[in-house]
Amino acid sequence: MTAQGHFIFGLSCAIFAKKIEFFRILYLGEWGHVISGCICTCLLPDIDHPGSFLGRKISWISTTISKIFGHRGFTHSLFSLLFFYILIFSIPSIHDVLPLDFSYALLLGYFSHILADTLTPSGVPIFWPLSKRLCIPILSSNNLKREKKLCLFFLLISILYPFDEFSIFKYFIDLQLIKDIIKNVYNVLIDFFKI
Repeated sequence: MTAQGHFIFGLSCAIFAKKIEFFRILYLGEWGHVISGCICTCLLPDIDHPGSFLGRKISWISTTISKIFGHRGFTHSLFSLLFFYILIFSIPSIHDVLPLDFSYALLLGYFSHILADTLTPSGVPIFWPLSKRLCIPILSSNNLKREKKLCLFFLLISILYPFDEFSIFKYFIDLQLIKDIIKNVYNVLIDFFKI
């Protein structure tokens, strides 16, 4: 996925997380903290690719990480997300300076990148160092128009949610079906992560 796609997808995740009571800290957090935190890290996993947007900016770090782990290795796994969590919450100077909602939004931005890359044919090694990849290949690697349309669709859904406020759509879209799907996905995630 491109940097633009990750940015839009990360923004969508931030808006959606702010609107649903999945993570209470993000739900009750300030809009500016949640969106800016998410945007700050939505490109970070691609630090392992010297040709990426972020990799070109800090090539000496990117090249080193790429040589050690390769692209879509460690930085695209749940293990790296756990490492990032420990980094944010175990260093007192970081924890004391950053608001709690911003800190969790940093994690959400990082996770949004990993989630978005699961939609590509290459997938991600979610349980790295195991080589098995999680892949839901909705996007092809060469179809930038489709990527942009899908990311903008996610952004639109996140902005319009909850759908009750847009009653005009009830004539065109089965809102209850969409609500049920979102609720079911939410319940599956709750069960999976035992939150």
